[in-house]
Amino acid sequence: MFPLSKILATSLVTWIFALGSLFPCQAWSDQPMPVVISAIQRGDRGETLRLTGTVFSRRYSKLSAQMAGLVRQLVPEMGAYIKQGDLVCRIDDTFAELDVKDARFLRQRAMAALAEAKRQYDEAVRLSKDKIIAETDIEALQSLVRISESELRRAELHEARTKESLERYQIRAPFDGMVVSKQTEEGEWIDRGGVALTMVELDSVFVEFLVPQTFYLRIPREQAVQITFEAIPNRDFSGPIHGLVALAGEGARSFPVRVELPNLDHAIAPGMSARGVFQTGERGDQSVVLVPADAVVRTPEGRHSVWLVDDVFGKPVLAEERIVDLGARQGNAFVLKAGELDAGDLVIVRGNERLIEGQLVEVMNRLGESGAGR
Repeated sequence: MFPLSKILATSLVTWIFALGSLFPCQAWSDQPMPVVISAIQRGDRGETLRLTGTVFSRRYSKLSAQMAGLVRQLVPEMGAYIKQGDLVCRIDDTFAELDVKDARFLRQRAMAALAEAKRQYDEAVRLSKDKIIAETDIEALQSLVRISESELRRAELHEARTKESLERYQIRAPFDGMVVSKQTEEGEWIDRGGVALTMVELDSVFVEFLVPQTFYLRIPREQAVQITFEAIPNRDFSGPIHGLVALAGEGARSFPVRVELPNLDHAIAPGMSARGVFQTGERGDQSVVLVPADAVVRTPEGRHSVWLVDDVFGKPVLAEERIVDLGARQGNAFVLKAGELDAGDLVIVRGNERLIEGQLVEVMNRLGESGAGR
């Protein structure tokens, strides 16, 4: 059996160590805690809206035939990248080529007829000086020149029309892009208006997000939307809002918002899913107090607080705790709903995790609006 005095002494030592572990700050509260501070800012009321969207090509084209016929040549394969103006499909144009040749001969014939009419007219004018030919014959030859000129213009138009018809047996790429599907093959018959292949533009894409109606009018157009792709890790993208579409999906009550992205390396493919971060604003652009997120500490009672301090660089000062009521998060800050804080107040953003009321702190650095220290 141990003596009662020894048991009491052992219990006292145990309680002392237990109290020391519960209140470690008491042991060094006289030593100033090094901290980093930042100023509370004032900004427009708004909140961060995170949405999931889908990538679409800016241009998606089903290349159709203007003439019916047998497909003689289908140049690109699926996945091929083609340039604007490249030949992608040729339809049998044998008769169209013959029409062009026939029209060329008719034009040449009309040119020869006009030359002959002019020669006869010039000869008649020369003979009229000697009163050898009647004036009515000269007028008739002059009319023949005019008729020949009209026939030549008609032949030229006919030739141009046949050449245009010949061109319509060829399908060419309307823009730079990739072939994503083929709807016909060589040797198959294609009707007028039938689709030969489908291509999409890749140099520039847009991401379409469906925005709930409560936020539709609160999204400023003048913002760069931050976008990430699960399929493209470790890369962040940013693009302007291309358009707010004022037509909700049937029964969805959500409105499409399109964000345009450059895609010169073709890393983004149509159909990919994307995550976008939008900053919303209130009507009237009301000003609110923004508390840095790193300054907020959760109390044991479940409330939120911040630690205020005077900007006395390099000297010990007292930190003061303030209970705050926070609203929505905006970027790296929270909107202050209630609390005795205002723009310009200095709060601790580093070293505030284990502070106690009345503890001395020493300001080691002050962060600016961009997060850079002085």
